[in-house]
Amino acid sequence: MIGTIIVIVIVVAVLALAAGTIAATRSRRRGRGATGTTTLPAPPSPPPESAPAAPATVVEAQPVVAPAAPEAPPAAPPSYRSRLGGVRGLFSGAVSVLRSGRIDAATWESLEEALIRADVGVGTTNALLDELRAKVDAKEISGGTDLLEALGTSIRQLLGHV
Repeated sequence: MIGTIIVIVIVVAVLALAAGTIAATRSRRRGRGATGTTTLPAPPSPPPESAPAAPATVVEAQPVVAPAAPEAPPAAPPSYRSRLGGVRGLFSGAVSVLRSGRIDAATWESLEEALIRADVGVGTTNALLDELRAKVDAKEISGGTDLLEALGTSIRQLLGHV
């Protein structure tokens, strides 16, 4: 009888020591801002010949919040000149297709893509291309160079109306 009481006292002391160690470790980690998760050690199991032990203490893990990454300073807005350079680059591919001389489906697709990517807008792009297609069908435009000149004229007319 006295032997089982001694075993129970030892088990309770070991559990109290483990709980104290866990609490101390947590408080140190909170102070340092640890970012990793830890696995709690399993409480020691009582010897097989011991009497029923005290109920085990359940310790809930606290969620760990990762420190916020430092934010980069806001970038300066792009200049008007740099935006125009981007549009120029987009049109250079379409212009190279136009200078080939032939006006085919690839020419129309390339021109449409260049206008939309240049942020001309879908409605404006469709209006420009419909006007140019009508001129090609009426034989007013015969080659890629003429198509490019007619596109420039149409864009200037649109900008004049704004």
